[in-house]
Amino acid sequence: MRYISAVEEACNADIEGLPGCPTAASLHKLGGTTYHDAQVSWNNAFAADGMKLSIGLNNVFAKDPPICLTCSLNGYDAATYDLPGRFWYISMDYKF
Repeated sequence: MRYISAVEEACNADIEGLPGCPTAASLHKLGGTTYHDAQVSWNNAFAADGMKLSIGLNNVFAKDPPICLTCSLNGYDAATYDLPGRFWYISMDYKF
């Protein structure tokens, strides 16, 4: 599990009057978010000493990030929250 605490963004004249930003001097709160991840690994895969195979899934429940009103990138804060949706991965590590 990964938890990202709440963030406040400053409203401005461009978004004044939107839900969460009644005035330009207001602060809009983006709520805290918890992401659930899962990973399974196999050490010494295929009887090869030092090889590790892993498969994982980030954001198992496809939790969407809170809507950011002042962010120009698709309405979410990419510097703080994960991309919307799930992310699958497979990795192989070999130590020799």
